Amino acid sequence: AAHRAKWAEILENAPRGLLFGTDRDLVVTWCVAAVNYAEAVVKMHKTGGIVIETEYGMRQNPCLTALNKQAEYMLSLSKQLGFNPASRAMLGAIGNIIAVVMRPFHKL
Repeated sequence: AAHRAKWAEILENAPRGLLFGTDRDLVVTWCVAAVNYAEAVVKMHKTGGIVIETEYGMRQNPCLTALNKQAEYMLSLSKQLGFNPASRAMLGAIGNIIAVVMRPFHKL
């Protein structure tokens, strides 16, 4: 349910014309990472924050590792999918270049 809700949120908020059918798997991966990230945040806070005490002493909460990995996935995919202003600008610039280069071929 959380994954479907994230999917709907992305489709609702993505700029029109930004996503294509070929982006489907990337968007699915981003949705999974976003939900896993949120779950890791909640679990980390429930289990004692960033540093936890174990029988061997203080150590990093394992949830922090999962949280960081999901954040890496989301940031990488965000750039590819145009989910931040800089990547949207870059994708727009690339789209404009392609349109100019392809213009002569439209008459064929």
